[in-house]
Amino acid sequence: TAVSYSFAGILLKKLLDRKADPVALLGLNSAIGAAMIFPVMLIFRLLGSERPLTALHLSPTGFLSLFYLSVCVYAVAAIMWYRVLRSDQLSRVTFYVFLLPVFTVVMGYLLLDERLDMVQITAGVILLAGVWISQRSKKRNIPSLIVPEKA
Repeated sequence: TAVSYSFAGILLKKLLDRKADPVALLGLNSAIGAAMIFPVMLIFRLLGSERPLTALHLSPTGFLSLFYLSVCVYAVAAIMWYRVLRSDQLSRVTFYVFLLPVFTVVMGYLLLDERLDMVQITAGVILLAGVWISQRSKKRNIPSLIVPEKA
């Protein structure tokens, strides 16, 4: 997973640096994802499962929920991510992905009345501190390991 995530990040950054349209990249990303899941569905079908993905039989409420998550949440978040990725180095913006669990827990607490325990609070503080430490200076003076030859 880490290898594919890294590969995708590098590829997206290169495409965005060449002025690729974020909406077109989102469509390409979704098409590739669908193409990768299709063989898995076929395997389930060949192994005898009559309904490999029962979630495809959605009620109207389920369909609206799926539409909201895929269009309103994922698409907007992905386009925002692509725009941020276009504006800075991949190695700097990747750290913000670590904030996703923090925001997920906070939103669950605020919107769903979920409980917070000390493990979640401690983990959130550690994640926030890690992102802050990694992002606190824009440029670090890293000494070169290559010493130029004297003429």
